[in-house]
Amino acid sequence: MKIKGTHFTIGADPEMFVRHRASGEIVGAHGLIRGTKENPVALPGTLCEGQVDGMALEFNTWPSSTVESFSIHISQGKTGLWRAVNRGAIARNRFYDLAVVATAEFSPREWDRAPEEAKILGCDPDFNAWEEQINNPPNAKVTFRTAAGHVHMGWGRRFVLDDDFFKVCAAFAREMDATVGVASLLWDQDTKRRELYGKAGAFRPKPYGMEYRTLSNSWVRYAGLAAYVARRSFDAARNMMNQKLIQTAEARHIIDGNRVEDAKHWLRKHNITFPPAKHRVD
Repeated sequence: MKIKGTHFTIGADPEMFVRHRASGEIVGAHGLIRGTKENPVALPGTLCEGQVDGMALEFNTWPSSTVESFSIHISQGKTGLWRAVNRGAIARNRFYDLAVVATAEFSPREWDRAPEEAKILGCDPDFNAWEEQINNPPNAKVTFRTAAGHVHMGWGRRFVLDDDFFKVCAAFAREMDATVGVASLLWDQDTKRRELYGKAGAFRPKPYGMEYRTLSNSWVRYAGLAAYVARRSFDAARNMMNQKLIQTAEARHIIDGNRVEDAKHWLRKHNITFPPAKHRVD
């Protein structure tokens, strides 16, 4: 999408858990597909790649320039990942579903079965856009795990990751809080995830732009929510380019405090379209 002469793209790397269909148990994803963070595997029939990410799976989308293509890539990524998981599993008489849940509890047996490297939390640090400081590392000793739906906004290539660019990315992340983070409370009421990850303004600078890390994976369930996330993310880009920011600390407090009624007031106050009614849980 071109905004005031700058071409913006949107991508994502959603995480999801694996559920054994017969037992209904959430199982560790290790060994279910070959892809790793260093060497993801192409998911046939898609513009996505898949990989194991700790106890969960993840797929990465190709950058999209439109809301429609982004939503299609998300749908294709889910289908491609499901097929990759079950390709070998069917022969072993095991069949799996993808569990698009923000928090997963693992049974003691399943937790003990997992290799230690699958339980490691956090590879690279992320940052708090409101404090402009590194976020504290999560507590890896807990036996639940969380899944995110990180959004990647691109507007260039080979940016130098210096202090000036960091501040631009932090401002963008704060504006994403204002346009989409607050709205997410209307479809995602899981607060346990924020014990580990996903507080307001979580982001990482990238050579192509910025990764917004506040959202859980809940929006990945439905094409309508994926489209909504893309529209509000492009709204944040438009606000940045037009220098008409709506970000204030109130957005941060609404998100971190899970203040649903205040979130509704915020959306009305700033004329932000509400998420699709059929996907709301408020």
